[in-house]
Amino acid sequence: MGEIPANRIIPVEACRSARAYPTVEAAIEAAKRHPHFRQAEADTATHAGAILQDAWWTDEEFWILFADKSVMHLQAVDREVRWDLAVLRNDGKKGESIGSCPVTYQWPRGIGERVEDRSELIKQRLGCALEKIFVGDLGVWVYFPHLGTRRGRQRTRLR
Repeated sequence: MGEIPANRIIPVEACRSARAYPTVEAAIEAAKRHPHFRQAEADTATHAGAILQDAWWTDEEFWILFADKSVMHLQAVDREVRWDLAVLRNDGKKGESIGSCPVTYQWPRGIGERVEDRSELIKQRLGCALEKIFVGDLGVWVYFPHLGTRRGRQRTRLR
């Protein structure tokens, strides 16, 4: 992998606004109607318990390697996050990986800048088992326990 410069600034494009729902129940029902909800449920059923072994990423794609050598590939396609799960092919890693420098996201509309250490996000979850894959209007959430939390778990959103 090539050397990635430190302190990169990544401009973030504003996405469509999240829909507001009158109740939690209404929001849950709306999530169940998401076009990729069934895929997320099926992938959770087949991969729950899979152990996080490694990960690598670019600004548009993310690969999560599990101990059984299956890989979850997430990518932005037409302003939507898509994913697939497959057996790892030998096409090698590309982009950044554990040990890469943090990046700064530059958000629009006065939100400002936010530094994120994607390397640390993964490093803290190595050896943890996948709990759930959830999809909604604003992206895909991949849930792993977080070894550094008192409660033993934390939600993780991989972009």
